[in-house]
Amino acid sequence: MIRVLSASLFTLALSSFQLQANQTTWYVVNDGVMGGVSSSTAKIVAGNLEFAGRVKLENNGGFASVRSGAGQYNLSAFSSLRIRVRGDGKRYGFQIGTGSARGILYRFEFNTQAGQWLEVDIPFKSLLPTRFGNTLRNPVLDSSNIEHFGFIIANKKAEEFKLELDWIKAL
Repeated sequence: MIRVLSASLFTLALSSFQLQANQTTWYVVNDGVMGGVSSSTAKIVAGNLEFAGRVKLENNGGFASVRSGAGQYNLSAFSSLRIRVRGDGKRYGFQIGTGSARGILYRFEFNTQAGQWLEVDIPFKSLLPTRFGNTLRNPVLDSSNIEHFGFIIANKKAEEFKLELDWIKAL
């Protein structure tokens, strides 16, 4: 993993949760972890996370991802998340990692509209457990033990991409 930004602490009140994109450290995790050659960057631009790069298929590659620094978040009082993103017309996955399901990421895929800000609702019950890109049957997300949030692009094609994140809220 590559550390790309410095962090300030998340703020979590009992009745609300909102993460501004510039409130955490973000790390890129690309297919180089398995021999691929995709590249990406994560940086804060005008207060928003900008996740951009190029997915390449050589050497069995094909994905780029970014994730927030590790934390401990109990969101069991909520049933969903809402993210505010601006994309490039491509499909992305939103991912959550927990402390109770090591190696498993919970993914929700969504489409973007080029150049337009969108608010995307992500019900916890719609997050699918995945491991190395493969969908699993179990375990169900433990929303009381969330460690990190992230995004992935893995559309099985070589492409440039850019996704911006303004915030993540719990509903």
